[in-house]
Amino acid sequence: MKILSLIIFTVSVFSIFSCKSSKTTVESSIADGNVVIYDDAVVYSDVDIKPVFNGKDADVGFGEYVVQKISYPIEAMARKITGQVVVEFIITKDGSIDGVKVVRSVHRLLDAEAVRTIKGSPNWSPGIQHGEKVNVKHQIDVTFSLK
Repeated sequence: MKILSLIIFTVSVFSIFSCKSSKTTVESSIADGNVVIYDDAVVYSDVDIKPVFNGKDADVGFGEYVVQKISYPIEAMARKITGQVVVEFIITKDGSIDGVKVVRSVHRLLDAEAVRTIKGSPNWSPGIQHGEKVNVKHQIDVTFSLK
């Protein structure tokens, strides 16, 4: 019985130290504010080489894509709903889009259209940090205007 208790105690202590060690590593990695953990993946907010969309700077190339692909929801137009939806997403190291979320909402109709458009994006050229492809967080403002 003492041996079983000793084994359980040893495993518990080992688990506590291994968890603490991992946690310390994660905390020190994100201490500079450039790295976050999303679904167990490291995501950068700033990288050596930024992601590229259609061979252009992310803001220019992706902005052009959004303007071409977005559709103003008919109900929102009829109700004269306008505004700027801010959407955040991750450009993964394989260039696909993940983790799309609205960070500043206007109305559910406009939010949904902005998210739909961004989720439908073709792949990007991913960001590079220290010579390796990495996940990068990106944010875009999608403006709906009836002018």
